[in-house]
Amino acid sequence: MTITTRRLIFWGLVIIFFTITPLIIAYGLGYSFDWQKKTFIETGSFYFASSPTSGTIYINNKASGKTNKYIKRLLPREYEIVIKKDGYQPWEKRLKIESGIVTEARNILLVPQNPKIEIVQKDVAQNFSLSAFTLTKTEKQKIELASTTANTFFKNSPYQLVNDDIFYLKITDYILYKTDLGKIKKQQTSLEPLPVDSYKISVSPDEKSIAALGKTGRLFLLNAGQRIFEEIAASNIKDVQFSPDNKKLFYYSETELVVLYLDKILIQPYKEKGQKETVTRFSEKINSAIWYPEDNEHIIFVVGDTVKLIELDDRGQRNIYDLVKMQKFAKGTWENPQTIYDAKKERLYFINNNTLYSLQIKTGQLW
Repeated sequence: MTITTRRLIFWGLVIIFFTITPLIIAYGLGYSFDWQKKTFIETGSFYFASSPTSGTIYINNKASGKTNKYIKRLLPREYEIVIKKDGYQPWEKRLKIESGIVTEARNILLVPQNPKIEIVQKDVAQNFSLSAFTLTKTEKQKIELASTTANTFFKNSPYQLVNDDIFYLKITDYILYKTDLGKIKKQQTSLEPLPVDSYKISVSPDEKSIAALGKTGRLFLLNAGQRIFEEIAASNIKDVQFSPDNKKLFYYSETELVVLYLDKILIQPYKEKGQKETVTRFSEKINSAIWYPEDNEHIIFVVGDTVKLIELDDRGQRNIYDLVKMQKFAKGTWENPQTIYDAKKERLYFINNNTLYSLQIKTGQLW
């Protein structure tokens, strides 16, 4: 081999080394070549977690594994995401990848296409209480004791039992107080009176947030620092409910469902404390709504003759599903619908035409 040939080989290897090495380093640092922009760019990642797991992930119509899964080395842009599983309705969303960031969807709920609906009890009484039906014996005893205490010591005052405490609004001064079941300890909770009205008191499970809903539809939330009720909705509100994780509440009118974040949300999609979002609007009347307590990221509500479920994740679009259409079970309208979710049994209960039904969402039992 001549010296010239050796030199050519040597310098060829040098050129290859200095050409390939930066590409290897760039790849190792998470960069890929973007053919649209004709440049190297830092990639991002997706993480998907679903209940149940093993849903097939499609990114721009291409199968990319099953949940729960971390998918890396994606160029920054928007992607069409679909997650499918046999027997379940698809979850769809348009999500954006940014350089060096993991875009997460951790609360994907795959809803059964045909949830198995069972008859629990026929000929239920007109005054049947669905909330009482799901209570344990100990919980019922506490409620009975709270009712006795309320009737004895602050008759006609609206109240709510939370843990072993009773929060009640004294109708003589419209000030909120707190006492225990034995009425041994009593403390004033609010400093200024609410406007004169008939109120329903709602308290979060950790007792740190308190709402007062007037018969006129005005909704107030207690400012814990100032101990003063502040108006958060001026009229037409039908009900309010705190989430089991204490981080949010929803309230609704006949046509609109709104969520208010009581704490900063540190998982995606991020939310600020005090942020309000309209979850959905309908031309039909919203009859009732409850939290789906398995993840605190979905709301179950009744519109017309249909039980629906909607997610809070507002990125791209909110997924909304029909769980039950009452026309399959009975003719006519669904009057005064009652729904409740029993987290202990993981079942949704509802009443129609004096019949108590139940279904499972989480486990996905099918017909």
